[in-house]
Formats: sequence, C-alpha cells, structure tokens
Amino acid sequence: MINKIVFLVVLILSVGACASFEFSNELKHIDVLKQELDSLENVYNSINGELARDRAQLINNNLSYVQRHWRDSMDVEIAAIMSQYRMMRKPLNIFHAEFSRAGEEIKLSHEQLTNLHSDLTNGLMDKEKATKSLEDETEAMAVLHASVLKMYTFQTEVEGKFVGIHSKVDSILVEMKRNGMR
Repeated sequence: MINKIVFLVVLILSVGACASFEFSNELKHIDVLKQELDSLENVYNSINGELARDRAQLINNNLSYVQRHWRDSMDVEIAAIMSQYRMMRKPLNIFHAEFSRAGEEIKLSHEQLTNLHSDLTNGLMDKEKATKSLEDETEAMAVLHASVLKMYTFQTEVEGKFVGIHSKVDSILVEMKRNGMR
C-alpha cells in the first residue's frame, strides 16, 4: 500500500515536471507578461482617477451656481471661459470610467496569468490551447498598456487645462459673490 502511494506521488511529480518542461517557453512568456503587468500597475496607481470625478463634480457645482445667480447678460470673454469649463466635464467623466475599467482589467489579467501559469505547470492544457491563451493574454496586455499610458498622458494634459480655466472661473465666482450674487 505504501509503495502504491509513493508511486502515485512520484508519478504526479514527474507529470508536473514534464508539463513544466513542455511549456518552458510559455511559462517564461507568462513571467514576462506578469512583470509588464506589475510595471503597468505601478503607472496606473500613479494616476488619480478619482480626481477626474471630483473635478467634473466641481465643474457641475460651479456651473449650477453661475446659472442660478448670474443676472445680466454675459460678455463674450466670460461666456467663452464658461463654455471651455463646461466642455471639460465630458472628458473628465469618460476618463473616470476608463480608469475604473482599467483597474478591473488589471485585476483580471493578474488572475488570468496566474491561472494560466498554474494550468501549464500542472499540465492541464494542450499545446494549442496554451498557445491561444497566451496570444489572448499578450493582446489584452497590449490593449491595457495603451489604455493606461493614454490615461497617464490625458491626466497630465487635462489637469494643466483644468487648473488654468478653473482659476479664471474661480475669479468670476469670487467677483460674483463680492457683487452680492450669492
């Protein structure tokens, strides 16, 4: 009986070792993808996606205030500033939604790469399915990479625009309150 148990353990370990050897290139590729995902996650974590949502809400609040309290016709310069400010809402809201989706995609990619590594190590996939799965993960990583880098760039660009236009709107709001438009 003990001989049978020892035999089964040795057999299971040898099958796992053979599977690892059979998929050694694929396992190395998964390790590279995991490293890339970790780097990408660091970039993602440096992005403040909640700031975009907060900025959009601030724009909504300020525009509502102006709509409620502005009594005269607006001159062209102020109207242009308010229009630019208003147009920032949509990209900020889209950015926040994309940021949330990317976070979920990063979590999913971690899980899928871990599961794929485990399946290959334990010989639970044939070569064709392993190749297809690895191609899918590589493609998903490329899409995620492009998305996160786009968000990183967008955040930098939009934050600069927001700060510039918001300071002008803030000055308008201060002047309105000073003139009794509360």
